[in-house]
Amino acid sequence: MVATAHPYAREIVPAETGELVPPADPAALAGAVTALLADPDRCRAARREAQGPGRLPSSRQSAERIAELLRWVTARPVRVLVRPA
Repeated sequence: MVATAHPYAREIVPAETGELVPPADPAALAGAVTALLADPDRCRAARREAQGPGRLPSSRQSAERIAELLRWVTARPVRVLVRPA
């Protein structure tokens, strides 16, 4: 995966599964995508790592991360409400 670097991007795109490029830099984005497509072994390894066990966060972790992002975006308190499993 190739994505632009933004707050919390590294949590979403770990180094083992993807590359972050500077925002608003189409040349860097194109270069990263081209490099990834030119290396099938790297693509397969990243896919295996992304699909590995424990990669997906729990519902509570996801809710907490979303709330943290919303607090950052809105600069207002946001309550996390998660139903018990």
